[in-house]
Parts: sequence; C-alpha cells; structure tokens
Amino acid sequence: MEATILAGVIQHRDGLSGNGCRGLPQGDLLPARISVSVDDDGPAFGGHRTAVGILAGRSPQQRLAFFFAAFSIWDLFYYVFLKLFLHWPDSLLTWDILFLIPIPWVGPVLTPCLISLTLLLLAAVLYYRDLQRTEHRISLLEWALFFIGSQVVILSWTWDYFLHRLDSDSPNEALIIFSNYIPSAYPWWMFVIGEGLLLLGIFHFWKRTKE
Repeated sequence: MEATILAGVIQHRDGLSGNGCRGLPQGDLLPARISVSVDDDGPAFGGHRTAVGILAGRSPQQRLAFFFAAFSIWDLFYYVFLKLFLHWPDSLLTWDILFLIPIPWVGPVLTPCLISLTLLLLAAVLYYRDLQRTEHRISLLEWALFFIGSQVVILSWTWDYFLHRLDSDSPNEALIIFSNYIPSAYPWWMFVIGEGLLLLGIFHFWKRTKE
C-alpha cells in the first residue's frame, strides 16, 4: 500500500463544471489544491508499463524499445481519453500539472505530448535497428544527450515555479505560494533546447548504426 498524490482534482472539476478558477479560462488546473490519499492501484500502472518492456522484447534493446513505446503510448492516450470523456484540455496550450514531487512540474499539454512522441520515435529506431541484427547499442555520448536533454526539459517545467518560490522564506509560505500559484509564462526556448538534444541523440544513434 503506497500513498499517491492526487493533484488539481478539485480545481479540475470546478473548471469543467463551469465555475472556472481565479479568472483563468475554464478547464485550467491551476491554481491547485492538493490532497493526498492512499491508493493501491496507482503504482500498478507504472509496473504494467515496465512489464510490457520486459515481457515483450526478445533482446535488451527490444525490451528498452517496448518500454519506451508503452510509456509514450500510455501518456498520449491519457490525454486522448481526458478529451473524450471530460472535454479537457481546451487546447494543446492549456496548462497541466505534470508532477508534484519534490516541486510542481507544470507546462502546456503540448510539451509532454511532444516528449511522448520523441520517446515513441526512439523506440521505433531502437526496434528497427534490432531487427537488422545490428550489435550497436546506445553509446555513452547518446546517453549523455538523452540525460542532459531530459534534465533541460524538466527544468523548463519547473522554471516558472522556481521564480515564484524565490519569494518564500519558509515552508509554510512556499505552500501558500503553491496554493495560489498560476504560471505566468512558459520558457519555450528552454524546452526547444532540451527537445533538440533528445532528437540529436536519436539522430546520432541512427546515423552511427547505419550499415
């Protein structure tokens, strides 16, 4: 039994029911009130994605490819079903709460979708190269590009909150800031740099392993 964080549920429902939230367009999740509940089923989803990669692949590279594919497809269809059943988000530029630990990760819905598509591309490249019976594996340089690129993307999701957090002097003030936190601007330039590094790593692997 593990505790899972349920964020923005109340504000999400308020927005969808027409109440709106603090002057934001209907359907926005922020500002968010946080609730913590115990849920036995939550961690299972991550385990299922891992199991797909382990059981479906016939080689280490295939397992990695299937894991990336399962992860990205899950995230993409998460938004598809939200749109179908809850009519949210209003657009790909609607702000979303992506994560909460140790600090909020927020960004336009488009950004995690692009990352999921990038992961899907990487999965396809890894799988295709494995089918060609190549012995090539992801190199240290490529892993470095993936790592740095992912960290830059994560930083883009936390950057605006970092700027708001600078105004707090205590944990209580930080909680108050988060409770009233509305993103002011998204650093698209930072996301583009991170996404570019990820794509560069994929391109480098594809070119290096081309026979």
